[in-house]
Amino acid sequence: MSVALTYAGESLIARLQAEGRPLTIDTFVFADVPGVDHTAPVNPGQGLPEGHEVYRFAIPAEYRAFVNPNQVVYSALLGSDIGPFVFNWQGLYCTEHATLVAVATFPRLEKRKYDPATNTQGNNLTRNFMLEFSGAREVTQVTVEAAVWQLDFSVRLKGMDERERLSNRDIYGRAAFLDDGWLLTRTADAYRFEAGRGYVEGIRAALAEPLPAVPTVSPCDVWLDVSMQAEGSDVVTTVSPLFLAPGTASPDYTAAPPHNTRHYCEKVACIEADGTVVDLRPKSRDVLQQTLGVASAGHTHPLATEDAPGLVERATDAEAQAGADGERYVTPKQLAVILGKIDVTSMVRDMLGGAIVEWECETIPNLTDGRPLGLELNGAIVSLAVWPRLLRKWCGAAKNATAPAWYRCNASGVRDAAGDHIRLQDRRGEFARGWDHGRGVDAGRVLGSVQGDAIRNIVGSLGSISAIVAGTASGAFTVGTPSNRSAGNSNGPTCDFTFNASRVVPTASENRPRNIATMYLVLV
Repeated sequence: MSVALTYAGESLIARLQAEGRPLTIDTFVFADVPGVDHTAPVNPGQGLPEGHEVYRFAIPAEYRAFVNPNQVVYSALLGSDIGPFVFNWQGLYCTEHATLVAVATFPRLEKRKYDPATNTQGNNLTRNFMLEFSGAREVTQVTVEAAVWQLDFSVRLKGMDERERLSNRDIYGRAAFLDDGWLLTRTADAYRFEAGRGYVEGIRAALAEPLPAVPTVSPCDVWLDVSMQAEGSDVVTTVSPLFLAPGTASPDYTAAPPHNTRHYCEKVACIEADGTVVDLRPKSRDVLQQTLGVASAGHTHPLATEDAPGLVERATDAEAQAGADGERYVTPKQLAVILGKIDVTSMVRDMLGGAIVEWECETIPNLTDGRPLGLELNGAIVSLAVWPRLLRKWCGAAKNATAPAWYRCNASGVRDAAGDHIRLQDRRGEFARGWDHGRGVDAGRVLGSVQGDAIRNIVGSLGSISAIVAGTASGAFTVGTPSNRSAGNSNGPTCDFTFNASRVVPTASENRPRNIATMYLVLV
């Protein structure tokens, strides 16, 4: 490569320095000059190569930098939207004074442009041109440090993509789908994914219009394989549906070289033997929060479920009540008022359907479609045709399932013979106890099982039978003063004994733990 200031450039620099005026170099000129010998010194007397120019690049102010007071560098970023052409000559040009300031020559380089019609791959080139002369920084008035041009932009862009993915991951978790995005539906014998959007490991997967789906096995689990793939000079989201035999896992993986892209797999549905589709998409917890239009600090609400752990509802001061710690939170009654104003019926049921909650008011409100928010757990028999969301949450995926997938409705007889009805738990007069996973005093217990009533052991003693006097009994026992007793004789003919548990433990007309009156609902 050969580089030199032109005579015209040297003359312009000297004149402007003497006049105290700035030199503004604002244009890169690229040319393909025949017969150029890049090993020979550049001819400083040359001008612009008329008839051989292939491209001009306007140099932004931020692409002009200084290395030290006597060295300045100019840069051109030629993206994949520029070209195609070849060049072996580049010059720095001052438009204000119509002067070619410096020239560099080199072996021919090819600049390709991405063409989506033919899928022709483009390329990106960065060209730097450094000038060195006394007082270069002062006369060019460049204020940007040249260190910025040492960045590896490909690494930086990949880092930006990864930071964006991780930010989405913080918001949406492992996976979250909004509204009907990627919902698998069936019409007659045809399946399709509904348009919408979702996030898998922070990658935004948007479907502009419904996508036909052709299951390759039946029954099957339906997965989405989501990744970021190179496309020209860009990186785009690619989603591939997978249809796998039930129970077959599809873990995340990294593609083989040279791509080395990371693929994230998420199960979104299952197709049963009779063709029924069961939606398994994780729903966005944040959609509900955003829809409620909530504000101010809040508490984790009891509506947190296995599907939506840590769901936090917040309310304005007018809708919230102060807790004992001074913070504000939404009660179920207040939440019902909020929900009644918004058409979020399907979203609430998708997120929370099947979950058991404690209800803090006497009435169960209806949502916007007229159906109740939940069913009181009072032992009633309900139809799975009317409340289909209870099928998977409480009784497993298939009819007549003997091993409930999420919750055991009661100790026995959770389904009728046809598998069309279930009996709700009856929690009236019962007390909830946090399950400790079969450890400690609850060793061997099954989630949803019922314990019979029991009381704490009550103990006491009467002392020696031969020497019973008032005051010798302890605990729940008392001893009355013996009658017809001679002096010095503690063994009188009669003596009253009493047993009173209230001397040892709190008593009432029933066995009960500490409790607060509440109503249990199963959200439907």
